[in-house]
Amino acid sequence: MSLNKPLFYLLIIPVRNYISSQLSYDIYKEKFLKYLTYSGIIPSIAVVLQYLSIGFVVVHNNPSYSENVFKVVSYIGLRPVGLSNEAAGHCYELFFCLLGLFFSYYQRIISRSTFLLLYSLFFVSVILSISRTGLLFFIAYSAYAYMKHSGVSMKGILVLIFMGSFFTLLLGNLHIGGFNLFDRLLSTTDVEADLSTIERYGLAHALVNLAIDKSMVLGVGIYNYFYYLKFYLPDYMKDLVYERGFPLPSFNFIVQLWAEFGLPIFLLFMYMVVKYIRKCKNSFINEWFLSLFLFALSFQILNFSIPFVILLYPQLKKKII
Repeated sequence: MSLNKPLFYLLIIPVRNYISSQLSYDIYKEKFLKYLTYSGIIPSIAVVLQYLSIGFVVVHNNPSYSENVFKVVSYIGLRPVGLSNEAAGHCYELFFCLLGLFFSYYQRIISRSTFLLLYSLFFVSVILSISRTGLLFFIAYSAYAYMKHSGVSMKGILVLIFMGSFFTLLLGNLHIGGFNLFDRLLSTTDVEADLSTIERYGLAHALVNLAIDKSMVLGVGIYNYFYYLKFYLPDYMKDLVYERGFPLPSFNFIVQLWAEFGLPIFLLFMYMVVKYIRKCKNSFINEWFLSLFLFALSFQILNFSIPFVILLYPQLKKKII
């Protein structure tokens, strides 16, 4: 991801401040949550259409995915990716629409029928994308949101057990793209389940070794980690071959920050993040950033923009959301 991101965020701050000053808190709160929720409709429909082999064209030119070649692909019969260029990317983007959906429903911005319709659409698109991480986050957050808003009671626990059993049975009987979805979900914890998990765990393992070896005081520099990473790859990645000059993904943005910033600056950054979140009493903002942090433990797509999103995001002294 290019280093012009900080400049971009700095330029849009005055625009954000002007818009927030023109809207009342109630209007801003309602419109933001509603439109955040509705923004997930089109990419979810795109996943369904792609699954039905209705043609799409996907443009690949995003360094966030370690792409270094511009290409246009006729997307017919391939794994659904929505409006992204990777299934995991679709689920990551859609997850924040899920947050908006729950908050919109429990704040009575949308009706129960709208909630159920959109939740079903979102969840179906995650299932069709065959994303293990996406499934894990959607199921876990749905359970958390239900318990948070219904309260911890015997009825709530029984409903959660019933829904968990239902989804387990459903996923265990669904086969998409040659995968049993329940087995695929469980394979998230298996390092050597397939090449995807080998790469994710192996690159994160290499990042930890790089950080310990070279970044206990000074880091290797922003987005320089992949110049060193090949020297720290574990033995179980021997079957994966990366072309010369190929920018290796990290799949763990948090450890990537440690390797790039160095441990002292990384700890200072994390202290600032915690301080900002503790000052903010708005549950939506806190859940948003906690979700970003959790995603960052397994997703490459966050990359270099996240520190600036966190540090420059809301003016916490104002009620923005």
